Amino acid sequence: MKDDNEEEILPKSLSYLIDRFSNSDVIENIEKEYESNNSFHGYIKVDEIDDSPFLKGIRINKKVYDRAHNTLYSGGVYDPLVIARNGDRYEVVYPRVIYYAAKDCNYDSVESFVIDVDEEEKLFLQAVYLKNNRESSIVELSYVLNRLYKKYHISQEEISEVMGFSRSQITNILRLQRLPHSVINDLIDEKISVGHVRALMTLKDEEILHYVDEIKANHLSVRQTERLIYSLKHNLDLDNLEARLSKQYECKASVSGKKVTLSWDDDYSFNQGTKKLLRPNSKQKS
Repeated sequence: MKDDNEEEILPKSLSYLIDRFSNSDVIENIEKEYESNNSFHGYIKVDEIDDSPFLKGIRINKKVYDRAHNTLYSGGVYDPLVIARNGDRYEVVYPRVIYYAAKDCNYDSVESFVIDVDEEEKLFLQAVYLKNNRESSIVELSYVLNRLYKKYHISQEEISEVMGFSRSQITNILRLQRLPHSVINDLIDEKISVGHVRALMTLKDEEILHYVDEIKANHLSVRQTERLIYSLKHNLDLDNLEARLSKQYECKASVSGKKVTLSWDDDYSFNQGTKKLLRPNSKQKS
């Protein structure tokens, strides 16, 4: 059997994928596209359903899970589980949280919308759902898009066009999968944010783990983390540099990346400070 990375699978045309999956309501799309293709809406036994194989093991945010669990436990109304046929069994398309909550609540069966799709179509359906659902995990989205990128050879440009994200956003999302497992879990559990992760991504794994601990221990904001990493990579003491600039030009100084911002409280201070900037070596009358 070939490894996924060795498979030669020709992707469907980009226009075809955009027409079917981009900028559309996913449930409405499924109903239109698949209800005439052996689809089924009803109750399916939970023990006949499996999690998505490439998402299996990815943690679900506890707050999201608790809400779904409490809804099912109390017999409340929930969205149907969208599942795909897989031989004589079924596979979760979305939302995974309903599947796990139903299992833990010992449901015998769960309301489901069953569809017949190939894996590539299923991946795009998952990706659009994860993008549009406010409570979905960006980590799951990273795994789904990585599978499209690596197995089906969909380029980052094509993914960004279909998903409506910029190329840089797609690059950052794809890179999430390469993070150390504990950092991925911290991101899912909202102990750190995507902004924190973006600042850390250029570091080695051991450095990432060290600074994640520092972020959590000291409750660092994204900006504080960016400053910390920039200082580390460029061997700069930004606090000291800002203090020197503030003293020299009698202003408030802020250094962020390659950008230096100077600001003054009044016109007189502004005029004095800018004179020093324009003629740094000349003596100014007070």
